[in-house]
Amino acid sequence: MSIVRVPRHGRMDAEAASVVCPGLLSLRTIRAAGQFGRRNRDGETALIVLAEQRDDNRRLRPRRCRAPNTLSGSMEIVKCTDESEALRRPRGFARRVDANRTPPDAMAPAMNITDPIRLQAIERPHAAAIARSSGTVSYRDLDRTIDVVARRARDLGAVAGQSAAIAIGHPYWHLVLSLGLARIGVTVVPMSLPATAVDICFTTGARPKARYARFEPVDPAWFATPPPTADVSPVPSHQDDSAICIVFASSGTTGFAKHVAVSHALMARRIAAKAHLAPVSADVRQICPLGVGSGYGFRDLLRVLWAGGVVVLARKAGDVVAALSQHAVNCLVVSPSMLDDIVAALPPGAGPFPLLTEIEVGGSLIPGRLYESARQRLCPGIRSSYGATETGSVAAAPMAALLGREGAVGFLVPGVDVRAVDADDRPLPPGTEGILRIRSALCVDHYLGDPAATAIAFRDGWFYPGDIGSVTSDRLLRIAGRSVDLINRGGAKVSPQAIEDVLLSLAQLRDAAAFGVPDEAGLMKIWAAIVPNGVVDVPVLDAVFRQRLPGTAPQFILQMEKLPRNEGGKVMRDELVRMATASRRGR
Repeated sequence: MSIVRVPRHGRMDAEAASVVCPGLLSLRTIRAAGQFGRRNRDGETALIVLAEQRDDNRRLRPRRCRAPNTLSGSMEIVKCTDESEALRRPRGFARRVDANRTPPDAMAPAMNITDPIRLQAIERPHAAAIARSSGTVSYRDLDRTIDVVARRARDLGAVAGQSAAIAIGHPYWHLVLSLGLARIGVTVVPMSLPATAVDICFTTGARPKARYARFEPVDPAWFATPPPTADVSPVPSHQDDSAICIVFASSGTTGFAKHVAVSHALMARRIAAKAHLAPVSADVRQICPLGVGSGYGFRDLLRVLWAGGVVVLARKAGDVVAALSQHAVNCLVVSPSMLDDIVAALPPGAGPFPLLTEIEVGGSLIPGRLYESARQRLCPGIRSSYGATETGSVAAAPMAALLGREGAVGFLVPGVDVRAVDADDRPLPPGTEGILRIRSALCVDHYLGDPAATAIAFRDGWFYPGDIGSVTSDRLLRIAGRSVDLINRGGAKVSPQAIEDVLLSLAQLRDAAAFGVPDEAGLMKIWAAIVPNGVVDVPVLDAVFRQRLPGTAPQFILQMEKLPRNEGGKVMRDELVRMATASRRGR
């Protein structure tokens, strides 16, 4: 990184900002450039140009070029009051990119995922970044706490290139430790990753059963906000955009989680792509109970912090309901099961919430009855979102635009290609149902340490999520179910989703899932697990199936208080099969 000082006199500010940096970027030797203001020892303001060279051995020769005499939308001057504050300017993030306007492939790659947070700490130090039950944390305090944690981890021997698991249940501590490790180039990995692939396990309580090579106990004092007078020198962020910042476990609905590695650059592209679907600003106050350890939850939390908004931490349905009013929440990101729990936790007569303007629901289709309940009791602005840990955002749309379109989850994100193919991998005409495959710059191309699963899901540049569906000529994506979940009943393939749609149309049922279980003779039988609202009238249920879906009524029913779901809210059907098999043996 080279620093070029360009003195400013009088009205030269905008001209310098608009000419010098575009001039640098026009050079083939320059990878990124940006500028910010700083006063020198004589009190004069100078324009500091940060330029990252492609080849450090080549001399940096900035030159003037024709450019508009206004600040570029991707550039800005940040005024710093002293040298130490100027040095906190994140290296590699000098070229400011507006994620709400910049296409995914235009994101500046030289960065660390914590750099935009540091930038917010410089520009808006006292603005709230995190809201929790014990109070709020400003961007300055958050960035300083990340530095404290990063330095403590580094002092314990954590170095760039290592991997670390986090056995900490406290959401704020988990978040700050994840960001602190990312800042120094340590990859955060899930507890489901084999212990042999993990260098360090950080924990605040009892040691996990897994035999990790090294445990490091974490003192809660790590996460205390540093006093304003404390000298917290900035920890330089590790600058390798291709380095893996975090590994996520996939949905794991089969009981065997697969692992997806996401680099700093890929995370930036995914956040930029999401911004095209749902732009965010510093005014956003968002709750996302999906969890820091999930790909969906971590990305949405990070994109709010990058935009200068407020992340409101709340996991349980009752806490979410309380936080909606307490923290003036205007955006909620949930799975359908979480949304159902939140609606059920609302006190009688509570809602809708006038400040809540948007609810994004992802992970699976939104049942019609749940949509109506949430629209009436929370807010009318509900949006469907479809994606995967392996792909990032794929499709989205307001629910109002999808009504009456069976299985519709949204319109494809620009730059994302989804096609339906037959069993021989031949593309099908628009609107024809088949096996879905996805490709884009947001996708990964393998599972970590699992070549067998990789060979099945990733082929010829495409990712095969296992979903059955179609894409219309206007890029509307419809999901009919999952190929692995189809119930083979006497040679006829029955979609669990179709059965669930009928079940959930009944007011007596709050939640339901259909699945197949072979009997003693090996013949597949249709089962359903239900969460009732009251007494279930079985004859009425049979009559509804005879009318709407003949021959597919569940032959056996498990009545439960809650369906088993993973962190992303997806039903764990293999667990239901085990429970059904055990209940049959117990008769």
